[in-house]
Amino acid sequence: MPTTAISKSGDRHYKTTVPLGFVEGFDLDGKRFEWSVKSGNTFELRVVDDDD
Repeated sequence: MPTTAISKSGDRHYKTTVPLGFVEGFDLDGKRFEWSVKSGNTFELRVVDDDD
């Protein structure tokens, strides 16, 4: 699995990069996501504006 880092992007926001394979494989460019906590060290991203 690829690894990425998180960096500060303002007072209340952070940013990360998404590996190209994920973006292309899941057609993520321009999509909006819902974030949720799965457990103490796991979170989930769900595409919320999927047109399929």
